[in-house]
Parts: sequence; structure tokens; C-alpha cells
Amino acid sequence: MQRPHSPRRRLSWVDAGIFGGAALGLLFPRLYLFAQTSGSLLSWPWQFDYDEGINLNATLQLASGHNIYRHNGPEGFLSAPYPPIFYLLNAPLTWVTGPQLTSGRIFSLIATLAIAVLLALIVRRITGAWTAGVLASALWLSLSPVIVWSTLYKQDMPALALGLGGLAWALTHRDDKRLYVPAILFALAFYTKQSAVSAAAATSLWLLLRDTRLGSRFVLIMLALVPLPFLLGNLILGGGLWEHLVGNHALPWSLGQFSRYIGRLWSEHWALLILGGAALAGMLVALLKRGQDTSLCTQLASPWGLAGLYALMGGASMLLQAGYEGANYNHLLDGLVPSCMLAGLAIGKLARIYEVDKAANPTRHMAFTLGGLAIGAVLLVLQSASFTHPNLWYLGGWPSASRDELMNKLSSLVAATPGDIYSEDAYLLLRNGRRVLYDDPSTFVPLAETGGWDDTIFNQSVRDRRFPLVILQRGSARWTAEGRRALEESYTLKFPDAIDTYEAKLYPGAAQFASQCTLSGDNDSIRLLGHSLGPGASYTGVSAGSTLHAALYWQAAGPIEHNYASYVHLVNDKGEKVAGRDNPQTAADHPTSEWQPSETAMDPNSLPIPTDVPPGKYKLIAGMYRLAANNLKALSPICTSGATYGEAVLLSEVEVK
Repeated sequence: MQRPHSPRRRLSWVDAGIFGGAALGLLFPRLYLFAQTSGSLLSWPWQFDYDEGINLNATLQLASGHNIYRHNGPEGFLSAPYPPIFYLLNAPLTWVTGPQLTSGRIFSLIATLAIAVLLALIVRRITGAWTAGVLASALWLSLSPVIVWSTLYKQDMPALALGLGGLAWALTHRDDKRLYVPAILFALAFYTKQSAVSAAAATSLWLLLRDTRLGSRFVLIMLALVPLPFLLGNLILGGGLWEHLVGNHALPWSLGQFSRYIGRLWSEHWALLILGGAALAGMLVALLKRGQDTSLCTQLASPWGLAGLYALMGGASMLLQAGYEGANYNHLLDGLVPSCMLAGLAIGKLARIYEVDKAANPTRHMAFTLGGLAIGAVLLVLQSASFTHPNLWYLGGWPSASRDELMNKLSSLVAATPGDIYSEDAYLLLRNGRRVLYDDPSTFVPLAETGGWDDTIFNQSVRDRRFPLVILQRGSARWTAEGRRALEESYTLKFPDAIDTYEAKLYPGAAQFASQCTLSGDNDSIRLLGHSLGPGASYTGVSAGSTLHAALYWQAAGPIEHNYASYVHLVNDKGEKVAGRDNPQTAADHPTSEWQPSETAMDPNSLPIPTDVPPGKYKLIAGMYRLAANNLKALSPICTSGATYGEAVLLSEVEVK
């Protein structure tokens, strides 16, 4: 009787020649592109992905001893959207190097390569075919989303590598009672990225099917390592972990977004998905054809069962995440890892069956197997032909000489501009030692729209022109309707480019501070709708010897008979004027007698502050009067929102430094 082939026996030319050649030949241009892209991103000195600056900001905050999971009030927003492992890995390096992205990118690249090695080991372990494992690895490194996200300062690849490492350990040592190694790896994966649970869930279910007592013990270990520390940490941080890792990600789910991302996945990776789906279907058929003495649980408890469970869990995780607002193509990685594994398993299994059938020579079965191998080979060829350039998967600032020139100019501008700056590119601020007050509009804008975060102070900061510069990605949609309106009224696009730079207007198109006051006299009535101060003056005040800018926004309540003068005065506690501006016919572009009812007129004013004005807080007041028979006749104010100050309106307090 002929002894059956061992699963570890080396396969012949079918495995080593055809499919090894496919992996190293057809996919070689993609592997070269992977190496080329990784090298360019490692040496790229600027932020590439939007989240890189957000992650670096959290790392620097943690390295400085700050609680990155604090409650976000309206005065600022620190995203810290992931658990602390990745931040902790990078934090000590920042003490030496300062703000830099290289360390995290190196960690991601190592993790990406580790996933490739683990895929090869898992496929080899299950099928006995090394070259099928090499094929799975080569496929993984050839995928455009992998090429893009393999070398970023992000958690995706380290979390996936830790999870796959735990699964590989459980598969290799499946009869080992020491379950703490995969449990620790799964816990580390979760505390690197909270959505990295597919491998842990699949392994837990698989162990329960293999041995109820063993699986139950493993589940208890996982409970002790994951939810219990999370709950304790959340309690210590006053709910901060839940807010940052769960609550801030509970964003709307959109079928349109889901269709867009899954459609993009299918358009390029349909051959890989078909091959992986066929492998999964083959597993299901094998389960349905099990012998009478073999239970479903026994079949699922095989190594093939673990691979199938992981594929199902990873696919479900990918589909669930793809539709959420703020999702990106990196969320497809959860499904692409098991897809590459299934492709390798399918080819390795068919090659193994062919070798066995060739020895036993059942012609019909061997023909069926050869047909499967041929279809697999065709799908691999079609997949290698349908790959697109990674640039089509990510439209950000790919490394180039022109991009480097633009970033250097922006960095110099940031360094030379005093005060707080709002930038969607957080790294630009961190590189120049600037504070990042609001670091993640892709999260806080949807939260503001759903009532999960109060954006009133942020929007008022924009109206106040607190930020002398606003730096946005071209075509940025990360604004609420109110925030966008404030930006358009208070800033002007100064330097349009791939990254747009907005400069604060001296006098915005709408009032920074609204009021409801009506000034009346001589049958004339004029409303004061509000006022604006110069950029940042409400935050930083003005210096003695400088100029205070203030704009008034008037509206005629009806036809106006007379021409009125407007004034803006800065007075001390005794009511004495220390600075002021009187405009005989206002500073609007036409006199009040020509104003049309309901027309809004902006009245800009510049108040030189004498150098001898003592530091302190002063009242800013405004009003209107006319000269009649050598007498001043003031319009008397009545305010329903705001306050009066004699015959004037009290606008605000201004600090003189």
C-alpha cells in the first residue's frame, strides 16, 4: 500500500515552477514599486497622510506627560483616535529627535513585511507548499492599498501584524496549553488599533470548537487582557478612553460611501476576490461533504477552519467599516489580508491534490484539479494585469520636487507668522514648534453636526480671525455650514495651491460680535447689527503705540433724512477717551442719507493707541451724531441685545498691553 504524501513534502514543478514563477515574475514590477514607494516615503520629510500629523501630535502630547484621552471641550480638540501602544513606541524617540515621522513609518514598514512573512508561514503550515506561501506574500505586497499604507505613521500595519502573529502562533502550537502568547499578541493588537479584533475573534471561536475547556480558558485570558484593563483605564480617565476610541468614531454610516469604497476594491481586485471566494466556497463544500463520523465542529476545528473563520471575520470587519464617515481605503486592509491568505491556500491545496492524484492516477479527478489550477493561474494573470498605480488610491501629496518646494514655503510662512495658526496639516505646525489647538476636523466636524461636540468657540475663533493663517487641503470639505460661512466672511484665499493658505481679513464681511441696537432721533432710525475687531484683537489685545482696527455694521431701519457722523472711542473706567476715531459722514462708502432700507453698510475704523496709554482693559464704545445749529445731536440707542453707554453703545472690552 502506497503511503500518502506528507503535507510537508516538497512539491514538484507544478508548485515550484508555475506558481513560484507567477509570484516572482508576474508580480515583480509591483514588488519593485512597493520597494520604490516605501523608500521614497521613508525619506519624505513632510506629512503624507492626513492622520500622520494627528498621530504625531498625540505622540508628542503623551511624551510631554499630558493625558491624550482627556475630555474635549469646545476650547480645543485633541483627537488621539487610537489606543496608546503606537504612541508609546514612538514617544521616547521624540525626546531625542523632536517632532519627526520616520520612526513610526519604519514601524509600519517592518509590520507590513512581517505580515508578508506570516502569510507565507500560515499557508506553508496548512498546505505544505512554500511557494504558495510566497505567492500569498507577493500578492499582499503588490496591492495598491498596501503600497500606500505600508510606510505611514499609522497604526494599521502594526495592529494587523500583531493580530496575524497571534493567529499564526495558535495555528502552529494548537495543542499547546500555554495560550498566553497569542492572547498577549491579540491584546497588543487591540491596544494598537481598537478595530483589530478579527484574528482574536476567529482564534477564540476556533479554540472553542477544538476543545471547549481549552477555548474557554483562552476566552477568560482574553477578557482579563482586553476589556478589563480598558474598563479600568476608562474609569481612571473619567470616560476618556471610551470618548476617544469609541464615541468619537460613532459616525453616520452611508450606503453611498460603502458602495464607493467596495466598488473601488472590486474594480481592481476582482480576480483576487474571486480566487479567495472560491477557496472559501471550497471550504464550505468540504464541510457539507463531511463523513458520517466527522462532525461539523471537528471540521471547523481544523487549520482550514481557522483560515475560513479569519476570512469571515476580516471580511465582516472590512464591510462594516467601509461605510462610516471618515473611512478610507486603509479600512479595506482587514479583508485584503485574509484574501491573500485564501488565494495562497487555494493554489497550494490544488497543487497538493494534483501531486497526490498524479500518483494515484484517477484521470477524472486529476483533470478537475488541473482545471482548477488553470483557472487559478488565469485569475492571477488577470489580477497582475488589473493593478493600477497607488496614486489612484491616494490623492494626497506624493513626494516630488514641486511638492517639497511648496512645503518648504509653507513651513517658512508658518515660522514667520506670530500667533496660533489653524492647519489641516498638523505636522507643519509641530515642525515649527506651534500649538495644534484643533487637530482633526474629519472627526470633530461630523461630531459637531450630530451634536457630539460643541463647535461654537471654534467657529467664533474663525469669526474673530484668531488665526492669522488658515491652511487647508485643496477642496477641503471638513467644515460645518456655520464654520464654512465664518471662513468665507473672515478670510481671503491668499495663496491658492495644492494646499490653500487663507489670510485673515482686516475687516470681515459680517459682524464678529452681533448686537441688536437701534439709534434714533429726528425721525431717523439706524440699527447697529454688530462690530468686528482687527484679527486676533479679542484674544491678544493691542499694544500701546499700535493701531486698533474696528468695523461697525449699520443698517437703515427706513429712509434716512440726514447725514450722520459715526465714532468709535476707547475709554477708561472714568469715561475718559484715550483713543478714538470720528468720521463726519461715517467711513462707509456713501453718506447715511443715501442708505437704502435694510441695506447693510460696513463702517471701518482705525484707532491709533498712544504710546503713553497705561496697560489695562478699556471700554470700546460707538455711536452716531450730526451737527445742527452748531450743536451736536446724538442718535439715542436702545438695545435688546447689547448694552448702552450714555448716548453710545458699549461694544466690548479691549486689553491694551
